[in-house]
This record gives sequence, structure tokens and C-alpha cells, in this order.
Amino acid sequence: MEASAKVVKRYAKGAVQIIDERGQVKFTAALFEPQIDGNFYDNSVLPCYLAFAASGTVEADHIIYVNYGSYDDFKYLEDELKISVKGRLVLARYGKFFRGDKVSFHLYQYLQDVKLNPEKVKCLRSTFN
Repeated sequence: MEASAKVVKRYAKGAVQIIDERGQVKFTAALFEPQIDGNFYDNSVLPCYLAFAASGTVEADHIIYVNYGSYDDFKYLEDELKISVKGRLVLARYGKFFRGDKVSFHLYQYLQDVKLNPEKVKCLRSTFN
């Protein structure tokens, strides 16, 4: 019996943007590393992405930066700065602990959505041809 498989590389071609109430783009996140030696596109460098993440559009009245998104970060915002994250979009950076814990239900049950800061993600060179 002979079998074959086809691998399809499918990367979302989207954007992470902050858009004001008039529909004007105020910020667009860089989803590629800076150019190396003047080469704008290098096939060995993958675009930044989070595998298996759903595509979609998130709208919120406020975006709140939550540092690494730890329990202590949220406690500081709520207790010290009196900033509520309930129903808000939060932006957390990668690092310090596993990214899955940043979106765990017990910490973020009142949030609209969580975005991990793609500008802090290092794109890795692919070992595949």
C-alpha cells in the first residue's frame, strides 16, 4: 500500500492594528523581522504568527497594556492604579511564563480578548525547504 501526504503551509496574512473611532489606522504592528543585509523578503524567515489561533476582528473601547499578564500585573492594575480590565482588550508581552497561562480562564474570565504583543516575538529561521 502506498500513501502520500501533502503539507500545506498556510499562514494568516493579517494585521494587528489600532484604529481610532473615525476608522483611521493609528498603529500597525510589525509582523516581520527587520531587513537583514537589505534583503526585504527571505524565504527562510517565517512571518510572526501564533499557530492554531483563530482569525477574527476584535473591537473594544479601550486597550490596556498588562506587561507580562501575570496575576501580580493584574492585581497592580486593579488595586494600585484602580484600572478595571473587565470587558477590555488587553495586550500582554511574551516571556516570564508560558503563554497559555496568560489566557487561562481563571485570570481573564472578564476580558473581551487577549492579544500577545507580536512585536516582542522573535521569528525563527525555518529548517524546512
